Amino acid sequence: MPRFHCTSLDASGKERSEILSAASSADAADMIKKSGRFVLRVKPMADGKVAAAEAGSMTVWLNPARRKDLVLIFRQLAVLLDSGLGIVQAFNILERQTSRAGTKKMLQMVRLSVESGVPLSEAMSQHRVFTPYIINIVKAAEITGEMELALNSLADRLEASAAFKRQIITSMIYPGIVVITAGIVIGILALWVIPKFKPLLGERGRSLPFATQTIMDASNWIQSYWLHLFVGIVCLIVFIVVFRKTEEGGKIIDVVLLRIPLVGGVLRCGIVVNFSKNMAILFSSGVPLMDALHTVRGTLGNKAAVMVMDEIMEDVLEGHAISGPLLRNPRIFPNMVGEMVATGEETGELVKVLDLAADIYHKILESNIKRMNSMVEPLLILTLGSIVGFVFYGLISGMLAVYGL
Repeated sequence: MPRFHCTSLDASGKERSEILSAASSADAADMIKKSGRFVLRVKPMADGKVAAAEAGSMTVWLNPARRKDLVLIFRQLAVLLDSGLGIVQAFNILERQTSRAGTKKMLQMVRLSVESGVPLSEAMSQHRVFTPYIINIVKAAEITGEMELALNSLADRLEASAAFKRQIITSMIYPGIVVITAGIVIGILALWVIPKFKPLLGERGRSLPFATQTIMDASNWIQSYWLHLFVGIVCLIVFIVVFRKTEEGGKIIDVVLLRIPLVGGVLRCGIVVNFSKNMAILFSSGVPLMDALHTVRGTLGNKAAVMVMDEIMEDVLEGHAISGPLLRNPRIFPNMVGEMVATGEETGELVKVLDLAADIYHKILESNIKRMNSMVEPLLILTLGSIVGFVFYGLISGMLAVYGL
């Protein structure tokens, strides 16, 4: 039975690619519609592509290609193409040079698809490691003939994105360690240290100071309800994760996060950098406006910002500028971004303006991250020290009160 490469949108607007077996393209489209999704494309697969899709699927599943490998792949591919090699030869060389099984098999599958006459962008769309952002840039490069430039731009963007993620993770390691340590210390004090003082503090029947009575009551409560507390925390985390995956829940949580002091500033700058840089690269690569907006929409990661992108796409379809929704949502996109985009639209220098906005807010983002770390770390240490200090003050004052000192 013929096979078709199908691309569709689910209820949340997420793009999904799959291979379906059907008697015709209409039957394949009907199968997608019955599952409640919107059909974008249905294309018949060439024999070579079918073979590529089936070859080594278990290897790819067990040892998949990694996103971080793409930077080196794109750099090498750009050099090989610039030296005059064909796309199939270039992938053949990359395949031989790669030691990771999943990456090697992925390169082989892409090469087989290209050999069978499938465009590179369509061959990449069969692998999840290649995001819609990557596929759209490659598709535009196939039209403009600027493949080497597009691959180098992709490598630069992926490197910058990976560096930003590392910066965020690194900045959260120390506060995370402090929070975990605080939890362990409080647990040890409440469950083991304080209970050992209870017989001594209560043996003479004297009234205890407020601090002492407070830590004794807290210790009793934790000992009695620690399991309920643990289960409650786990249930709360699960609820937040599940709630955020819903359309309305995701919007509420993301809006709340944007309004948290310090954290909101970091998230807002990250959204602006992501939007500006990706739009600039897509525009300069020749990607059509609506395709660029739809691609960037899927890269923002914040559902409140996604709502703004939906407004932009609606305005563009009605013939309006993209700066309007940006200016109408200053809580997500600062007014300066909207004004800069409006200026770029008027002067015809939108790509330069977007690049400039990305550079400006990337510097602001780095500054906000440093400021957040400089405030959060001392605050956590002060909180932990205050808790431990209060406990020991309570114990000592209780001992003194018992002996009438």
